[in-house]
Amino acid sequence: SSALTVTPGSAKLDLSWTAPSNNGSAISGYDVHYTSAPSSGNGAVANDAAVQTVSAAAGWLAFSRSGTAASQSITGLTNDTAYRVRVRAKNTHGNGAWVFGTGTPQALVWSFAPTDYKAHEDELTRTTIRIQLSVPAPSGGLTFTLTPLFGTDVPSTTHSRRCDVNSGRAGQADLGTNVPTTLTVDAGETVGGAKFPIIVDAVDDHNECFAIRATTTASGVTLRTGTQQYDVAHVLIQERVPDVPTVLTVAPGNAKLDLSWTASAVGVVAGYDVHYTSAPTSGAGAVTNSATATGTDATAAWVAVPRSGTTATQSITGLTNGRAYRVRVRATNNGGLSPWEFATGTPNTKTFEFT
Repeated sequence: SSALTVTPGSAKLDLSWTAPSNNGSAISGYDVHYTSAPSSGNGAVANDAAVQTVSAAAGWLAFSRSGTAASQSITGLTNDTAYRVRVRAKNTHGNGAWVFGTGTPQALVWSFAPTDYKAHEDELTRTTIRIQLSVPAPSGGLTFTLTPLFGTDVPSTTHSRRCDVNSGRAGQADLGTNVPTTLTVDAGETVGGAKFPIIVDAVDDHNECFAIRATTTASGVTLRTGTQQYDVAHVLIQERVPDVPTVLTVAPGNAKLDLSWTASAVGVVAGYDVHYTSAPTSGAGAVTNSATATGTDATAAWVAVPRSGTTATQSITGLTNGRAYRVRVRATNNGGLSPWEFATGTPNTKTFEFT
């Protein structure tokens, strides 16, 4: 046999290998042995030592098996103990060469991974909640019961993001239909997921949060952290980031520029950032389109216009006539910032000629 693979599980090691050439005689079976004794030093057991029946710590033990399947689960092991394993094929000509491997069984522990999730409001979204296992799930898989938590039932200190910080408490109505009640990690897998439909109305102007509690009654399964028999994931329902404002128009005036634009079509707008600069985009003293607004010198940087409200107009005053300016506008809300919309304009003194 060759290409021996050892996959740790809870109190077990799952072995698989490639069947060797049989040299003209069908393989009749395999010997599978294991030991936790070291290969050198105190209590060492050599790789070619004969099998014995005392204990795995004292020498090689034979795992009882039959058939010619090129796989074997060695069960009844001690978690966090390193084991050596060896496998050889048999046929009428005799025994083949040993192939060796190592593995360390681990307790089956679980947790949400990650513990914090995000979704956007004002649209139906499906957020996949995931549970992570330390070792592959056993035969038949591992099923968890999921319970949404709302309002004061939401734990506020379970994880890094607390539902009562910068957010409201979502309600049952914020979930869509077909809410999952279980999550299964399939046999042999370490991650399982369940999709939660989330929908909230577009008039909300703050972030909201709810939580999902997972429990399992499976034996031999422990939570990765904490002493409780459940884990909690938080879902922060964020405002939809607004779209970029459009049709930015700049009307020059005397030492000023009058701006107007079309409001963002998507997302609840909480306000607009309006910046201006007379610095060039390239060459000496250049200021890029994406540079941060700093200070009050428009010749050297972007300058932010103090403003509030959601009106889609702005007058930028105190400018220098005859000097070209770049302007940019973006929409903002608690969900984030839209992309910038750009335009240019040159203030001028209006003159009139009578004829």
